[in-house]
Amino acid sequence: MGSFDLTQGKLGSVRVRYGDQMVFCEVYQHPGEPMQIHWKCPRCLSGGPNHMTRITGDRKKIDYDPRAQLDDGGRLNVEAFECPWDLGYVQAGGPRRQDHGIGMCKLTIEIANSVARDA
Repeated sequence: MGSFDLTQGKLGSVRVRYGDQMVFCEVYQHPGEPMQIHWKCPRCLSGGPNHMTRITGDRKKIDYDPRAQLDDGGRLNVEAFECPWDLGYVQAGGPRRQDHGIGMCKLTIEIANSVARDA
């Protein structure tokens, strides 16, 4: 068994509302790296089981305050971003299909005060 810790650098888990859905985002800050968010897209489920989308602070502005909105696990703000996954997994019920970009999720949202909205 390896001796690595998958939770190292984890700052917290934030409950983000998107319409009538709840999405949990994990916030990480590793030494010497930009803050990052791991989350599952509520539209395509990020490419199927065990796949998450990663958003890094060097590409999108991320602001996390663990002392605010304690019921949600903190206040999270993320600049508008687009889901990079293929819709094929959920629709076909199996491995992702290759549609040369036609079947991409492309859900574009922003997170403000732990609420996600279409951007």
